[in-house]
Amino acid sequence: MKAWMTTEIMSDWLVELDNKMKKQKRKIILFMDNATSHPDDLKVKNINLVFLPPNTTSMLQPLDQGIIRSFKLGYRKLLLRRVLSQISSCKSSEELANSVSVLDAISWTTSALKKVEPGCVLKCFKKAGFLSTSEVATVSTTGKREKELAN
Repeated sequence: MKAWMTTEIMSDWLVELDNKMKKQKRKIILFMDNATSHPDDLKVKNINLVFLPPNTTSMLQPLDQGIIRSFKLGYRKLLLRRVLSQISSCKSSEELANSVSVLDAISWTTSALKKVEPGCVLKCFKKAGFLSTSEVATVSTTGKREKELAN
């Protein structure tokens, strides 16, 4: 089975997010690429939809600047650990594959996301043009202070 994002699903999600922002008395900017499922005619009041120019997603999205790569490395590391720990007790590759449950995958996804370093996220936002060097330094310093206070 394959799951696809549709304009209807995306529109419903945006309306729900807009209602949430209205209740919180907030206005936000949401940057979107030109995926066919992203509605370009939806009227929302608390979300300013800004569409990236065509064919620039890979350069302008922070996730594409290294965040996804970092996440995948963490996830694959956890998956490989499982496979290596089970390889001697499984009689076939099918049995080995079936030893991984959906719950395992969800757990590894959560762990891999938590292991993406804040510094990686900052650098990726900077590379995508969202932060200047001084803003990165300020956010990094604030993050260090918050960690110190939490300990």
